[in-house]
This record gives sequence, structure tokens and C-alpha cells, in this order.
Amino acid sequence: MTTAERIKARRKELDMSADVVADKLGVSRSTIFRYENGDIEKMPIDVIRPLAKVLRTTPGYLLGLEDAEGRTEAESTPSEISIDEEVDMLLSNISPASSSTLMLDGKPASPEAIAALRSALTTGVTMARQMEKEKKDE
Repeated sequence: MTTAERIKARRKELDMSADVVADKLGVSRSTIFRYENGDIEKMPIDVIRPLAKVLRTTPGYLLGLEDAEGRTEAESTPSEISIDEEVDMLLSNISPASSSTLMLDGKPASPEAIAALRSALTTGVTMARQMEKEKKDE
């Protein structure tokens, strides 16, 4: 199920109209429909968090990282997940522009801290690839 499908399904599950969700978020009804139709594919975390709150769920559920009970994919059913896709999703939600909503040790993360986190993620993927390549070459 996509993020868009999860948003729509959760709204309907709660028997909420798009108008109610839009009012609570301070956006237009058409914006909610654009979220639900997948017209807006990479929604920033500062949109996902309040949307999840209105829909009484977690950002992880809306993003497909956990099921409705809050279990992660690994804890529920095994499936293949592309590391590249997961890292791309994380990176799209971690940007200096989001520093007012991203917290580090209970305080807003600085742009430098966000840049360091982005770098660590990409470096980690590069290192994992190298390790897998070396393992394969053995």
C-alpha cells in the first residue's frame, strides 16, 4: 500500500471527510485529495507529522515503515525492501529547511547537524555496498 493509499484508507477508517482533515491542517480540500491520489509523492516530514496526528496514527504508518499496530515491517511480515529507496525517503525528509521540526536531544537540529546526518546516511550505504562487494568477491 502506498502512502497515498494509507492516508485515504485511514481517513475513511475514521469516517472523516477530506474537509475535516483539511480544516485541521489548515490546507485546502484539494490538497488532501492530492495527497490521497499520490499527486504529491515525496511529502516532507513537516507535512507527514501533523497529518498523522489528525489521522490518529504515526508518520511511520503513513510512510509504510510500520503497520497499523506500530510494528515495523521487519516485526510484522518479511519482505524485500530496497535500502536505496528507504535512504532516499529518509534523505528527502531530512533537509536543512526542516531544521525547525527535526529534533536532536530535545532541541531543534542545526543545519550543520542535519548535513552531518545526511552525510552519514549516504556514507553508510556506500560502506555497506563495499562490504557486500568484498564479501561477494571472496
